[in-house]
Amino acid sequence: FEISEEIKIRVTVFCKTIIPNTYAYIAIKDNESEVYIESDSFDYMPNCFDNLKIGENKFEIKIKPNVLPHGDYHFYLSFASTFANNFMIDVPGDLLSFSVIDTQTKRGHNRKAKTSALLKWEILNT
Repeated sequence: FEISEEIKIRVTVFCKTIIPNTYAYIAIKDNESEVYIESDSFDYMPNCFDNLKIGENKFEIKIKPNVLPHGDYHFYLSFASTFANNFMIDVPGDLLSFSVIDTQTKRGHNRKAKTSALLKWEILNT
């Protein structure tokens, strides 16, 4: 992905049993396991996992442009519920790897920041 692209991650979940209060947790980590993004399905209400159905369920997670700096990342996923035995329902772990590159800005891969946020500079003449 380019730093200026929206990153869409689609997840298919197969549900065998409905467990109340189920939620998903994700982390986007680099190769050194430093977490760049951490989120769970309670971040935006209602929790979409309250509407799971038996069988196949599809979800999409979007990472806005210019959030992740150039580098290699891993998508980590787990499911939990306060009503589940031992709290954790399933821990698929690191499901996929992807890279973010910057070929569009002059600074490119020389950018050392923890994000790829670009700031617009404007001269204010008074």
